[in-house]
Amino acid sequence: MQISAKKPAVTTVGSSDAKLCDRAQKLNTGRHNVLPTKLDNEIQLVNQLYYMFKNAHRKTGYFRKLVTTRRLLNKYKRIDIGNDLKEYAGAFSATIPRLRASPEYSKYLIQRLDAVYALLGEIRSSALIAYAHHAENVARANFVPYSATAMAVMARIVTTSAAAQEAVVKNKGLVLELDSR
Repeated sequence: MQISAKKPAVTTVGSSDAKLCDRAQKLNTGRHNVLPTKLDNEIQLVNQLYYMFKNAHRKTGYFRKLVTTRRLLNKYKRIDIGNDLKEYAGAFSATIPRLRASPEYSKYLIQRLDAVYALLGEIRSSALIAYAHHAENVARANFVPYSATAMAVMARIVTTSAAAQEAVVKNKGLVLELDSR
């Protein structure tokens, strides 16, 4: 899913009430709430595995699956939706009582959240495939320490990306709820 290149304005004149402000504060506004820090650790581990073993394993199928997962993780790392959520929640702040996020901005934010959700799904499926390929490698008793480490990292990526997808769904629900008011 393509993300709109032009970011719409955050605020327009509207109304605000205490309940709306409370709901807006429940948005996961920090980057690490939307994109868990554990996934950042896994990105570092995958990059380290890549640089340690790229010369010896670069032509193998299991290593190519790890590279595919690494590329998706690095793409995910570049997405910074936390600032957008922070601006959106700020539009409902009690300190700015007459501002409300524009419908265009809400649509833009929902589009970004959908793209993040889709990317997390790709990461999860890619990590599952890489896990399966490394498991076959362990079954053949080839490069067991490397493959076991890669399997552990891929398993953690799968579980963490599932938790991040849940956070994205939660944030999207809050944005839709705030937008409807």
